[in-house]
Amino acid sequence: NYDEMDVKGTLIDVSEKIQELTQSYGLVHDIFKELKSSSDDEVYLQFLGDGPKRETFYKALNDFIKNLNECFVLQEFVHEFEHLDVYKKELKKFMELRRAASLKYADRVDLAQYKQSLVNILDKYVDARGVELLTKQVNITDCKQFEEAIENLGSDKSKAEAIAAQTQKTITEKMDMDPEFYERFSKKISEILEEMRVGKMADIEALKQMKLIRDDVVSKKDETLPAKISSHKGADVFYRNLREAFGKHIADDQVYIDIVLDVLNIIKDEAIVDWYKNGDVKRKMMNAIDDYLYDVVKNQKNIEMTHEEMKMIIDTAMQLAENNNEVIA
Repeated sequence: NYDEMDVKGTLIDVSEKIQELTQSYGLVHDIFKELKSSSDDEVYLQFLGDGPKRETFYKALNDFIKNLNECFVLQEFVHEFEHLDVYKKELKKFMELRRAASLKYADRVDLAQYKQSLVNILDKYVDARGVELLTKQVNITDCKQFEEAIENLGSDKSKAEAIAAQTQKTITEKMDMDPEFYERFSKKISEILEEMRVGKMADIEALKQMKLIRDDVVSKKDETLPAKISSHKGADVFYRNLREAFGKHIADDQVYIDIVLDVLNIIKDEAIVDWYKNGDVKRKMMNAIDDYLYDVVKNQKNIEMTHEEMKMIIDTAMQLAENNNEVIA
């Protein structure tokens, strides 16, 4: 009772979809044709060290997943397409490569929209938890998940480079919150990578050092802080980053600590809900810091500073406060 044109249209639809699928499959493979089907995962990872190549790979893989998913829901596809098992195995391989590459080079690649489709497509090759791992974004602050992901990379070199890239990405995202702290670790990462490159540091030692740096960045560990600063929430940021603004004027660290805490308390005293969006409140804070610098720092503590230096201190303090507004309450 089926209409002949409907049947013909359905067959054409399946045929066209299979053609699109094979083309998208070929495009993914073409990216790596110069590698001559190497079986070494490390070779593929190094090849994807080039950013534009990775972007091309990610897009081609997304198109392949999309086409395979669209074919999978067509009733005739499973019966008509003889290479399905091969495509599934290759999809698994490329998904694992995508995960390794995005981990090593700290790329954000969101495949959450394909998660359920991949569970259905990969069925006997990867269970639901496996698909979850292949599509889930790696979170550097989740120590257990991050360690598990890193361990799957293979060589110590790739592991160290992945930790470096992921940590550097976190540093870049948070740099404005605490420039002195994050620049310090960014420099350490660059130094270790360079020592690895020229052979001055063994890969296994570099991996060890990168893990320590990652832990310190995530926990914001700073053993150089005085106890008086550590005991006040948010004071560490001001202590680290106002030092340059005060320059050579304060030799006594205890005096500097007291000034830092005073500036922090001035800001906290004026803070209200969403204060960083309120121009009037910010002006009050700036005026209060200005008065403090003139009346207390300059006149009472006899610390000579120019108007430009005071302005720099006020601007720096306000910028730090706004970028760390969650601790100013």
